[in-house]
Amino acid sequence: MCRTRVGCWRNGARGAESSIDNALTQCQAYWLSPQEAAVEAGKVAVVVSGWQAHFGAAGVPRLLIDQAAEQIDRPDLLRQRRQFGG
Repeated sequence: MCRTRVGCWRNGARGAESSIDNALTQCQAYWLSPQEAAVEAGKVAVVVSGWQAHFGAAGVPRLLIDQAAEQIDRPDLLRQRRQFGG
């Protein structure tokens, strides 16, 4: 059991690795088959891919959207979302 907040986050079998593939390793915890989990990941990827339009429509200034995009749309994360249809 983790006693501190630092270093305790686990996304999947590969610990805190920030990847869709790692998250999918835990599909059984949600009573999903790997195929079902991949479909759900694809749905999330599609929604997340529209984040800039959503933020813009909510009145977030372009400068802040651009700053957030440096993290949310990092090449590795963007590639993963696109692989799942986002």
